[in-house]
Amino acid sequence: MAQDKYRKEGAPIYENPMTKVYVYRGCCVATGKSVIIKEQLYNSIDQANNSLQEALLQSRLDHPHIAQLYTATVTQRDGLFVFTLVVEYVPNGDLYHEIERRKKGSQYWGEEELLRHLYALVQAFNYAQKRGVAHRDIKPQNIFIAQDGSLKVGDFGSSANTFASLAQNTVLGSPYYLSPELKTEMLQAMGGHSSYNACKSDVFSLAVTVCLMATLTLDMRLPTSHNPAQELERIVGGLSNYPSLQQFLGWMIKERPEERISFEDLEQQLCQRLQNPQLQCCVCSAFVASPEWMQFSQTQQTPLCSQACFESVAQVCDVCTLTFLQTPVWPTELQNYFDLYAQYRFCSPTCIWQLHSQRICAFCNSPLQDSELSLFLTCGHKFHATNCITTFLGQPTEGYYCPLCHVPLTQEDLRSYTGQCDCCHYSQMVVLPIKCRHVNCVFCLTRNNWCCMTCSLPNTL
Repeated sequence: MAQDKYRKEGAPIYENPMTKVYVYRGCCVATGKSVIIKEQLYNSIDQANNSLQEALLQSRLDHPHIAQLYTATVTQRDGLFVFTLVVEYVPNGDLYHEIERRKKGSQYWGEEELLRHLYALVQAFNYAQKRGVAHRDIKPQNIFIAQDGSLKVGDFGSSANTFASLAQNTVLGSPYYLSPELKTEMLQAMGGHSSYNACKSDVFSLAVTVCLMATLTLDMRLPTSHNPAQELERIVGGLSNYPSLQQFLGWMIKERPEERISFEDLEQQLCQRLQNPQLQCCVCSAFVASPEWMQFSQTQQTPLCSQACFESVAQVCDVCTLTFLQTPVWPTELQNYFDLYAQYRFCSPTCIWQLHSQRICAFCNSPLQDSELSLFLTCGHKFHATNCITTFLGQPTEGYYCPLCHVPLTQEDLRSYTGQCDCCHYSQMVVLPIKCRHVNCVFCLTRNNWCCMTCSLPNTL
């Protein structure tokens, strides 16, 4: 018997004579380990047995964020039936008193702390749901703080076996934390009511609890509101300091249960968020939830959550005309040229190098002015045509190499420019022997075996 194994210590630490509920601090007789002993007095054996059956469900739950149920019994005393629960003692009290303590000193939780606490609670409720158990009375008073600061869910005494569809037709819960459908059920209780999804209702109640943790204030308009989802949406909208949490709460407070996120999906989304904290949209700061945009964000290294946010930052590269999101990391070798290219938009280091090869002489590394004569090679390098032009060896179609990268070149690398050949005075494609620096067109060079027509200097390096 529970009273043989466990002993109450002193007066009740909580009592409610109207509901006949009494909670005691106790200990295990054999080990001295502290426990909590909860007694519920009933007038009928059927009521007590129903609670006992529900408690047996909780005894199947073994999870680090659920307070462990040690035993449950029904006995008779003074003409009443006593339903007794013995549960794990969690030393640091309940979440409600922690919220009150923080409120006095304005000690708000940080967003990452709240997300980790929410994740722990969601794991616990999802675990229970998969075993056919819904809580149905989620509130700070039923959540306890372990010695390491983590949260543990307690008081599954309102749970019920829901293996069929997790649908309930018994109205339970605390008014402040009721979901819209549960509030409707309560209002219709006197005239009969339809069933509701208990786990989806728990999702809403958990959202209210987390809102209280974020604000440290009970908004008394919530329990009296005809539209609690709309009222809670207003509260969530004010949590501008918690952008990621806002998005999760937004999924949890949908008025229609079928639109509300499930504990299973919520656990997956929280896991991804906590494992990838960098995936926060760079435009609106919302968590990148869509798998498609998450993959895009990881590939592009630019977190975006939607097409609208993408279009607000997408630009077109001035070099390759491809759409890009942000300026790439500037190549270390080109740091000194950053100001020179400040007016350009680039999508990659490759395009930066490409423009650099067009704007800077590959031979002397000085800028090329628009008015200067220059030679633009197909390999991407460009040279001053008046003092840095490369001398080509061999025949016009053979043995041409860029002296910088040694890529083979052809006559296509000889581009026309505004100027005249020193010999024939035609404005045609030209090259310039590097030693004499005379400008000769291709026609004149070919006639003179690729030597300067002015001074006959061989066209060599």
